[in-house]
Amino acid sequence: MIETRPYKLINQIQNYSWGTKNESAFIPQLIGFNPLPNNPYAELWMGAHKSASSKIIVGDRELFLSDAIEKYPNQILGKSVVEKFGKTLPFLFKVLSAGEPLSIQAHPNKRQARVLHKRDPVNYPDENHKPEIAVAIDKLEALVGFRPLQEILDEINSSKALQLFFNNALNLELNSRETSIKILYEAALDNYFKKSSSFNELIDNLNKELLSKGNEISDREKLFVEMFSKYNYDVGLISIFFLNLIHLEKGEGVFLDAGIPHAYLKGNIVECMANSDNVVRAGLTPKFTDIESLKEIINFDSQELLKFHFEDNSMGRKYNAPVEEFAIEKVMLKNGNTRQIISNDKPSVILVIEGEGHIFFNENQKVIMTKGESFLLPAVLTKTNIEAITTLEFFHSTVP
Repeated sequence: MIETRPYKLINQIQNYSWGTKNESAFIPQLIGFNPLPNNPYAELWMGAHKSASSKIIVGDRELFLSDAIEKYPNQILGKSVVEKFGKTLPFLFKVLSAGEPLSIQAHPNKRQARVLHKRDPVNYPDENHKPEIAVAIDKLEALVGFRPLQEILDEINSSKALQLFFNNALNLELNSRETSIKILYEAALDNYFKKSSSFNELIDNLNKELLSKGNEISDREKLFVEMFSKYNYDVGLISIFFLNLIHLEKGEGVFLDAGIPHAYLKGNIVECMANSDNVVRAGLTPKFTDIESLKEIINFDSQELLKFHFEDNSMGRKYNAPVEEFAIEKVMLKNGNTRQIISNDKPSVILVIEGEGHIFFNENQKVIMTKGESFLLPAVLTKTNIEAITTLEFFHSTVP
C-alpha cells in the first residue's frame, strides 16, 4: 500500500543526440555522476509516462510509477484527479539540457492529438495534448512563435536571396494586402516538398550571402549558417527567419500552448507539460518530419504567448499557465527557513536544484533532500514542511 510519506523517484535519462556532453553535461552534474565520454545527456524524466516512467520503492518492491498509480490511484493521485484525468499523473516533469538546437516543432491540442494518434500511432504515441512550461535553470536560447509580419517582411526585403525566392514563389508583391505569415511560411514549406530546385537555390544563395557579410552577421544569421553546415537543405532552415529568437535568464520562463512552433537552441531548463510525448516536427532533425500535420495544427498568431507573467513572493516564484494539468513554482529558502506544502488531495513532484533540506511529515518524521534528488508527494500525504539545511532551491510541480 501507499504510505503517508514522500517517495524518492528513480528517474530515466534520455540520451538524445542534442544533449550536453562531457564536462558540459548538466544532468550528470545535477544528479552527481561522471558522464561517459562523448555521451549526450539530454533529458531527465520525472513522471509516469509509459515511454520512460519513473520508479518508486513500495514496500520491498521497485515499481514503475505508472504501475503504482494503476494499483493505488486514489492514494497517489487523489480522488478528484482520478475522476478528472483517469489513472494517470496529469503532468510530466523534466530537466532538459540542450548542447545544440532541437528540432523545429509544435504540439497538437486534444482534438488534433486524437486524430494524429488514430492516423499514425507510431509517431504520435498518445491522444493527449502537450502544453508546456519551460523555465531556465541558468539560461535558454530558443526560437518561439512567429515574429510580427512586418519584421518578417523586413527580414525578407533585406536579403536578395529571400526576396527573389518569395517573389517568385508567390508571384505577388510582398507588401500587398494579400501577404500574411501563413501564405509566406506555407509557400516555403510547399516549395520544399515539391522537390523544387528553387528551395535548394534559396538555401545556397542565402548561405553565400551571409558568409559574405563576415563579422556583420546577426545571431539569427549565425544560427542559419551553423544549421546549414549540419543539415544542408533542411526545410527547418527557413523557420529561423520566421520565429522569434528569445533569450531567457535564470528563473525566466515561457509558456508554449498547442500549435506554437518552437526550438530550444541551447541551455538548461526545467519543463512541465501535460503527460504526452506528441511532437510534430518541422525540420532541423534526422527524425520523422511531418509538414502536412504541422500545417494542420500550427498557430500563426502567437505574439502574446512569449514570456511568462510570473508572481514573485518571499520564498520564490510562481509560474501561472492556463491549463488544468499542471502548475509549477520555484522555491528558494535560506538556511533554517521552512515552506509548507498542502496536498489538497493532489500529487506533487519536487526536484532539488541546489542545496540540502529536510522534508518533515507525519509530525516527527523526516527525510533528507539533496541536489539532484526528486520526490513524489502522494495525495494521501496531506501536509509536509520543507526546511532548508543550507540555501535550498527546488522546483515544485502539482495539479492546480
